[in-house]
Amino acid sequence: MEEPWKEISPVEMDRRLNAGDRPLLVDVRTPPEVAAYHIPGIHWIPLNELAARHQELDPEQEIVLICEHGVRSTIACQYLHQQGYRKLGNLSGGMSCWDGPIERGLPIQ
Repeated sequence: MEEPWKEISPVEMDRRLNAGDRPLLVDVRTPPEVAAYHIPGIHWIPLNELAARHQELDPEQEIVLICEHGVRSTIACQYLHQQGYRKLGNLSGGMSCWDGPIERGLPIQ
């Protein structure tokens, strides 16, 4: 059975970002993981806070979920889909496969 969200390769995501196609990137990793490195411009909601904070997200906007290897972001996609979000993507392989630009430190929200 096909998942109700798109799997997006890191190469495809980098290409889209470079072309100005900017979905909302939501990183669900822990503070130490995000502080070590993250994609510039992310919205950061640790997975353990997603249930309490998903209202910060616009269900009409495309949202791409990110974690370190793609497992927690899949869980986040499942949760958001259950909450009625339909424009979802998952960064395949997560940050461990990301070769695009990164920033260090916790993002300013």
